[in-house]
Amino acid sequence: MFNVQTSQATSPSTTATSAPEGSNGSKEKKRSRSGCIVCKVRKVKCDERPGACNNCQKLDIDCPGYSPVGSSEAPEETVSAIFARAGRKRRRMVGSCVDCRASKSKCSSDRPTCERCAKRGITCEYDETLRGLTRSQSPKSRRGKKKAPMSAGDLGGGEPKYESWASTVLERRASRDGSEEWKSGTELSGTDWLFSPNLPKSSAQLNLLIETYFNDVHPCRSLSFLHKPTFMRALQEGTVEKTYEAPLVLAMCALAAHIIYWDEVLEGRSLVTPDAGNSGDQQSLSSMPGDQWAKKAQHIMVTNFAEISPGRLMALVLLCEHHSRTQQSRECFMLSAFLIRAAQALNLDTGQEDTPKTQDPDAITECETRRRLMWSCYIIDLLLCSGVKRLMLWDPENIKVQLPCQERNYTLQIPCETEPLYPIRTGSPRGSDNLGIEAYYIRLFHIRGKVLEQIRNPNPYGPPWSTGSPFQNLTDELVDWENTLPDSLLFNNSNVYVRRECRQLGAFFGLHLVYHQVFCDLYRISLPGYPFPAATTFSGAPDGFVAQCQSACNVHAARISEIFEMSFTHGWKALVEPLCNIIAFESSKHQIVYFTACSSPGPERRKLWDALACNLAVNIKALNDIKGYSRAAEECVLSIQGLLERLNMSSILAPLPGYSEKCGARPSEIVYGDIHNLHQFATFRLVREGLAKPGSSSNREPPTPLRPGEHTLSNVRAVDTPQVVTTHSPDSHQILPPSFPPPMINNEQMGLDSLGQPPEQQYQDIQADYEAIWAEIDFRVASDSGQMFAWDPYFMNGGGLDGASGSVGGGWT
Repeated sequence: MFNVQTSQATSPSTTATSAPEGSNGSKEKKRSRSGCIVCKVRKVKCDERPGACNNCQKLDIDCPGYSPVGSSEAPEETVSAIFARAGRKRRRMVGSCVDCRASKSKCSSDRPTCERCAKRGITCEYDETLRGLTRSQSPKSRRGKKKAPMSAGDLGGGEPKYESWASTVLERRASRDGSEEWKSGTELSGTDWLFSPNLPKSSAQLNLLIETYFNDVHPCRSLSFLHKPTFMRALQEGTVEKTYEAPLVLAMCALAAHIIYWDEVLEGRSLVTPDAGNSGDQQSLSSMPGDQWAKKAQHIMVTNFAEISPGRLMALVLLCEHHSRTQQSRECFMLSAFLIRAAQALNLDTGQEDTPKTQDPDAITECETRRRLMWSCYIIDLLLCSGVKRLMLWDPENIKVQLPCQERNYTLQIPCETEPLYPIRTGSPRGSDNLGIEAYYIRLFHIRGKVLEQIRNPNPYGPPWSTGSPFQNLTDELVDWENTLPDSLLFNNSNVYVRRECRQLGAFFGLHLVYHQVFCDLYRISLPGYPFPAATTFSGAPDGFVAQCQSACNVHAARISEIFEMSFTHGWKALVEPLCNIIAFESSKHQIVYFTACSSPGPERRKLWDALACNLAVNIKALNDIKGYSRAAEECVLSIQGLLERLNMSSILAPLPGYSEKCGARPSEIVYGDIHNLHQFATFRLVREGLAKPGSSSNREPPTPLRPGEHTLSNVRAVDTPQVVTTHSPDSHQILPPSFPPPMINNEQMGLDSLGQPPEQQYQDIQADYEAIWAEIDFRVASDSGQMFAWDPYFMNGGGLDGASGSVGGGWT
């Protein structure tokens, strides 16, 4: 032991004495261990070749040599002087190019084009925000720092982080074959950047688009399939393209751009408004805000249509929404079939992955996202078919997925079970506590689809007044739907402000507007001038039944106007639901027809006239408020004015500020042809007519004659006090009055007087000569005029279907 320790102790001295003997032989082989000063500062390996290293030769500068440097810091000034003597500007090469960084591939960092981009034949770009870093900001020093938590200010502005280069790669990948009108580095002022073919590089502008999408598009009717916290985290961490793919981000920004632009117009920061329906001035689709981003997303989807993923399916849903809002009916119609097949390929409809296998938050979010995405596809199918059964691609009986949970559970990643599409009767008057506004939207649209299908059925089971008839069953379903609403979804002032705080104001107003509109859809077949096939079943109806149905239609149409009146307090975004323009139009039309067709002379007619004047003013104001955002709104106003002129009722709008009979109201066009009794602006009808030669009169089918038993104003009059027959013979059906839903709003809640008029209503001081006005009104509707009420107005798109004449602006309807 002692000897071993002694030998170990003496060995260092032996080594020390022997070292000088070989020092002369090893001196030439010893490296500087630092390379030349240029390579050290550039943080690259130096080969220390005699005379000059290879790196300096590549840069065409004088190599300073390889003298060992004791300090770990190399003087930047010396290197800059070396570059200056060589007459070359030193360029900082930090990190990978944008494309290599996004794909997480190795980048040679060669300028101007790296090896990978040169091989692929694509443009190589470097993030300019990372150039010219100081020593304290170098990537190495930044990697050593602890990452600070993200704050709200990081999303709203400040120096660009991920967003600056992420937006670059998203827009560049989508526009390699696109226009170069806007260069990537060009700064656009005002709202011009919303029309650019490229996504903005500014982090503030990109965040504005994303936040606008989540605030104003995401809550709308079954579009809330994106988990915002997860998306924003991916955006901040730089993985949004890998997680969600570029088409989805482009589609989100395209939808948000339209809202941002109209907001700027209303605030007076932009002087140019979109064309709102002037058929003589066909506005180019490329001039619509965000439209070029949507086209890039669609180009990526179509050129790689075999690639199916949840992110791409989300992009398809949003592209259908965008095409609907921008009146591109063909694209919307074709993409809808694409997305349904993609959803089936992803197995979204079977519900096999409806329950998370683990309690991992990401797994919970993924399951709920799949549910919501599935129902979004189903709603699009419902909206496109408009009750025409042969156009329906999805049988709801085959959908085994639970309804979406409430937004709070989704945001907080709380696992929960909900209910299927068809509610389970549990005895509780209120539905499941886990159901949110999206679930009630889905059930309401499902009922609406059955209503639109039923009114097109010429041979329903049993007459409308019999027990168990489809008419009675649908009425009961609508009443049950309203009865199962939780207290938080009932329409009152308190809930309006709660939903406003939750960023669900547009969805909340839209939900109740659609509810009353579905009632009108069902009961309108009892009104004159709506020759749907099911209207023939009212032939031989008992006394008072038809009048009661007509009155129910008018009541719900008037409630729509009351809801519009309440929305004015909260701004135009309360009406961001695309259906609002058509709902306002239909409400006006139903009330006009009811007054001219079903009112009897006497005091009640005066009350109807006053209420109609108020409600028309409200509906037209609502349409004017959204006419820049929805191009169908202006056409709806012109159609209302044309209908009033046709009936010699234009005087009812005379007190309206700015109204003139010469303001451009177009005559109500009688559109013939019963393509499934669809409205002349329905998507399927526009697609069919767009495939024919535009402008040819032979494209229209001959007029459809009135069916037996069809109501006209000359043969149907309302009874002041409807009497419902309750006795029946053994061979007859039991007569049931249509069920009326509990009132969802009342005059006190709405701030209205006993006649349903706002206290500040501009008509209150007008002492009209009613008899003189009514003497001018045509209370008779000729048989040919009845056709103009016939078409189902839902899915009213326009503004030109790729040049098809007679088209107007529209939206999801």
